[in-house]
Amino acid sequence: MAYTVRGHNAPIAQVIKNYLNKRSGKVSISGEEIRRRYDGLDWKYQKQILYAFLESSRTDREWAYLKFYEYWLEHNELHRLFL
Repeated sequence: MAYTVRGHNAPIAQVIKNYLNKRSGKVSISGEEIRRRYDGLDWKYQKQILYAFLESSRTDREWAYLKFYEYWLEHNELHRLFL
């Protein structure tokens, strides 16, 4: 049975770099990998990803909008709890 092994051990900085380099030929693969790993990343990398996705295609922008909306809802809920 033939199968392919996906490499998930690439440093996130390299994956972001591949995503930003439109000539690399790895934009779609890098985008999928970024979306998969996003929630477990440090805020430093999350900010870079959101900025990169906001300057990219429509589907990537919509994904970034969803993340911003989730942060907004979470922030408002916490704010309401502590008032």
